[in-house]
Amino acid sequence: MSDAKRIHLIGICGTAMATLAALLKQRGHDVRGSDQNVYPPMSDFLAAEGIRTLSGYSADNLTPELRAETRAAAATRACTSASVSSVHPTPRQ
Repeated sequence: MSDAKRIHLIGICGTAMATLAALLKQRGHDVRGSDQNVYPPMSDFLAAEGIRTLSGYSADNLTPELRAETRAAAATRACTSASVSSVHPTPRQ
């Protein structure tokens, strides 16, 4: 897919976010994500889909080559806003 993007989902182990991650991966995007708690059954589902998961909310998880980040409602703003703005201080399209 020529329009493939690197995407990071914060709160990836929730049911909706894990499903979104799998759909994006199936559409050809390079998807990964992080969550405060990474454990089965969602960690198993994501691994089977070939999606990398990272434990915790850290600015180190968000790297400059990412083209999109999405935060789940369950991921607290305090844990994620500073992380996103430290890597991408201006909005991207």
